[in-house]
Amino acid sequence: MSDQSPCAILSESIDIPRITSTNQESTLNYYGPVSGSLATEAAKFLACHTDAVEQELEPKIKAFLGITQADCSGGAEEKNACWLTIRITKPCTAYKIPRWHQDGPMFEYDKGREDVVRSKYALTLLGPSTLMLQPDEHVFKTQHEAEARYDWWQNKANGPEPSEDEMYDADDLLRDSLGNAFKNAPRVQVGHGQIVRFSWGRDDSPVHSEPDLVSDRVFMTVLYGSDSELRTMILYKRNAAATGLPPWYTWTHEHDPPHCWTCPAEKAFRSCLHWAVFHDSLSTIKLGVAYGSDVNKINDVADFIPYEEDPESIPICGPIKRVQLATPLHLAIFLKRFEIDVACAIVEKLAQWGVPLDAEAESQWGDWHGGTALNMLIGRRKFEPALKLLQLGADPTVQQDEDGGLRLLSNCINDRDREDMSNCSPERAERKREAGLELLSLLIQKGIDPGKPHKLDRPYDLYALDDPRPLLSALLMSDARCMEILLDAGAMAREAIYENNHDNLLRDFVEMMADAVEEGISLREMRDEVESRKESVCLLLNGVARIDSRDGEYSALSKACDIKQGFGIVDFLAENATCRNVEVEYVASLREIYKRDEVVWEKLDRFHQKLMAEKNDREGIQDIKNSE
Repeated sequence: MSDQSPCAILSESIDIPRITSTNQESTLNYYGPVSGSLATEAAKFLACHTDAVEQELEPKIKAFLGITQADCSGGAEEKNACWLTIRITKPCTAYKIPRWHQDGPMFEYDKGREDVVRSKYALTLLGPSTLMLQPDEHVFKTQHEAEARYDWWQNKANGPEPSEDEMYDADDLLRDSLGNAFKNAPRVQVGHGQIVRFSWGRDDSPVHSEPDLVSDRVFMTVLYGSDSELRTMILYKRNAAATGLPPWYTWTHEHDPPHCWTCPAEKAFRSCLHWAVFHDSLSTIKLGVAYGSDVNKINDVADFIPYEEDPESIPICGPIKRVQLATPLHLAIFLKRFEIDVACAIVEKLAQWGVPLDAEAESQWGDWHGGTALNMLIGRRKFEPALKLLQLGADPTVQQDEDGGLRLLSNCINDRDREDMSNCSPERAERKREAGLELLSLLIQKGIDPGKPHKLDRPYDLYALDDPRPLLSALLMSDARCMEILLDAGAMAREAIYENNHDNLLRDFVEMMADAVEEGISLREMRDEVESRKESVCLLLNGVARIDSRDGEYSALSKACDIKQGFGIVDFLAENATCRNVEVEYVASLREIYKRDEVVWEKLDRFHQKLMAEKNDREGIQDIKNSE
């Protein structure tokens, strides 16, 4: 046994046998005693999923287990059980932004061994090695401060519980923040065939991440403990079915009477499939389906948590702290954030195995969208898996409220900047934007009408309170490409006020600008706001959006005149609007109102002259046509 420092490269290395490619993604997890057959079964697993030769693999895996078990602290009985993982992955972008983290406690320590340094051992057999930062106080401080900043609810026993959206956003922001903070931090260099040891469950455990998966990868890890310690691992019962090995700690399809007296056995069995989806294990999903997991029923057991009053219990099913009425498909796409490629792959596999794409989950509390998996995905701004669902045949018109599915369109547009973009990589932001645009187009193609008329049973001034308005959303997001998609699909019809064949889209926009002025926005900020939306406003003007008023109320043009000079809104409208957007007589009457304001009056007068010239030209052309 060597000195158990938090991080070390072992002196003995492994002569890795030839592996050049993998044939599919898969994961082997083994929880149980360190036995002589373990290396044999692991070699069979690798030979099945790679081009490696089983006979060459077995002695190397046996050597890996022997070296690491000897290095591990403790006597024979204190390390006679292990958790061995072999993960095979294909190229994807899931870790293009590193997932810097420290491993927390893996199991409950035996009494008297709480202070012993516990470690995991890792060996890369193919592809890029694990990223690991050189341990130092700056790294640990940065990691801990970022976690405290974004995971604000941690270590606050009596504080408010975060919503699911808040937790997901915090994960994203933490990952982006640490990605930037550690971009140039020194890293541990692990050579070919070298075994790296790193501690877990300690404040000084190394900060590490999966590498960018630019090629096929085969990665093997092991950690050791006593038999009693391994039995406390909360996952062992649900994971044993995935190993392909005779599980030492039996996973059962039957009731677990000490811990559950309400769930039928069939429901407990189906929970394995949900667990597999949650842990990205395609092999376990396939196994669950093969052994009869009913993927066609909506399952109301997706998250199993032990009773708080008996924290040592490990139920297969039992007390449910957060009910999730959802198919495995809902879970696959509801819980993924950075692992977008994996989420898409799971969605596709589940669809192939018969999961109903349009099944609806019941809403639960305020932070659940409920409904179909597609609606939940779009509501949580996970556009790429939503695209995959649509491409596989999901129907966006199945679950429609009175708005006819328009909220789906607005969700593709709204709040795309809700993440802190200063911490978000440009590549990731652009990828999400492109996916949102593609999703918007596909939703329209599949039957969502962006021009669905407003209901006429309430005053117009109530529309903005709760009705989705995709064009206004696109304008506020400064997204000209999105605007083009909507206009081409007839979205202006949504804005029409049918009593007078008018629209108030630009009026509402300018009013928002005026409200921003009243709230104290600076001159520079206002100019930037206006400048960023000029292209979108021009598209709306070309689409015949109005800047005058036919209902006796203020207009976009009149509201712009009221705003303090210097923001350029009046000049911009006057330069780009035509007689299709405003009546000449309206500008003339508005000019009279501002006759004492020389600056505004001159702008309106020039605009009036421009419109008169345009009107005269049109009348002249019409006279020529009539004479012919």
